[in-house]
Amino acid sequence: MTVAREVGARETAAAPRSLALAALIALILLKLALLLAIGPLTSPDTGGYAAIADAMRHGGYWGRLDLHAANSALLTARAPGYPALLALAHRVAGTSGAWLLALLQIALGVAAAVALHGFARALLGNAVAALLVTAAYATSLPLVLDQTLLTDGPYASLMVIFLAHLGRCAIQRTRVPSRTILLLGLLPAAGLLLRESTTQVMVTVLPLIACFLYAVRPGVLPRLAVFILLLLPLAAVNAGVSAFNAARSGASFLSTGLRTALLVPLVQMEARGAPVFQADDPVVRALRQEIKEWRNAVIYDAVTRTEQRLGITPVEMAKDVRGFFLRSIAAYPGVYASVVLTELRPRYFALSVAPAASLGTLVASRGGALVSVSQSIPTAGAGRLLTLGVYGATALVAGLCWLAMVPGLPLLALARARRGFALDIAVLLALAAFHVGLLLLYAMVHIEARYLIPAEFVPPLALAYLLLAWRRP
Repeated sequence: MTVAREVGARETAAAPRSLALAALIALILLKLALLLAIGPLTSPDTGGYAAIADAMRHGGYWGRLDLHAANSALLTARAPGYPALLALAHRVAGTSGAWLLALLQIALGVAAAVALHGFARALLGNAVAALLVTAAYATSLPLVLDQTLLTDGPYASLMVIFLAHLGRCAIQRTRVPSRTILLLGLLPAAGLLLRESTTQVMVTVLPLIACFLYAVRPGVLPRLAVFILLLLPLAAVNAGVSAFNAARSGASFLSTGLRTALLVPLVQMEARGAPVFQADDPVVRALRQEIKEWRNAVIYDAVTRTEQRLGITPVEMAKDVRGFFLRSIAAYPGVYASVVLTELRPRYFALSVAPAASLGTLVASRGGALVSVSQSIPTAGAGRLLTLGVYGATALVAGLCWLAMVPGLPLLALARARRGFALDIAVLLALAAFHVGLLLLYAMVHIEARYLIPAEFVPPLALAYLLLAWRRP
């Protein structure tokens, strides 16, 4: 009888592993089939990365950089990581470099799904629920962006692997070795090479890091040591990129992307009646003359013309725009708050479950250029109604997931507070804070749906946890 029970237990444990393996194989085959059928996709931003990659391959990036030269804006506008990957892929695979990079991104996406599944399984204690959460994430925006030549896919994968490992170690109260903590810290450090905003994004991760520190070390000093070790690679990469730029140009910076990014909310504030562009400042006056319409689309050319007119470098322009931004929001905080609120559009709350929209977007992008999801909807007939119905149904599920996260999780935490501290709920609340924090962080400047991918596994995870908690006594 004992032997029979042991055999049954082994078979029961093997079933979830077999199911997870089958799901993993299906995900890999799906991603490869879509890549073979559609090929690597591009967007307008891809050209900028490709131009920097060409400069890297032909030596124009690594040598002395004259910040007054015409190409300095291009060569300072992006973090170096993704152009370097493009350059390496083309050096290794030649004209097939785009395919090689897409395969690398798909591999990272699969690794992120595996890490997320491990975390969800540990948190939920339910194999099927963990698979559903992982499937919701992997078949939504990552399905599209893992084969698109943009930073968003690989960046999201790195961050999801990082978050999933922090969460899993916290839930399992694993005493993580110092070398593993250092390796974990390399993930956001690599993310910084892809996206300059990673340092700000890490602020929204601090609640989860706090849970991680609480679980993996006892005492204040050991936890402080782990915190420093975890963030040391990020600080080192930040310092290294700044030092590299200082060596080649004489100015220390990560990138000059702020020179255009921070103007977007200022243009919107002017359009709402705040006279921010009436300030008595040479840069502001020049921008006012160059911006003929208060629309985001005119910003980039206006910035370039302003730099040429005043004879200032992109680095100087970035510093001037940052000061202009801070002064403007201090002068008109109410108008700025209204701009931030308008960035929080309903579609950003319905991204976490979007397999139909992702597949539709991929099919509509077969020409090689990534199109918006609206272009995947037929213009008339039964096909339009069916597509809208399917897209709407998945958006409704995603909305329910978001409501499970906010306000569902806080309400559950309050209801269970009398039982004492629960680390699993604390981890979920920390992830919810990351999700909302990331949304607000980008709303402060400008949101694109693809920026939010690293947090899109949280709402389905919250819904699964609440449903399982409701079934338990």
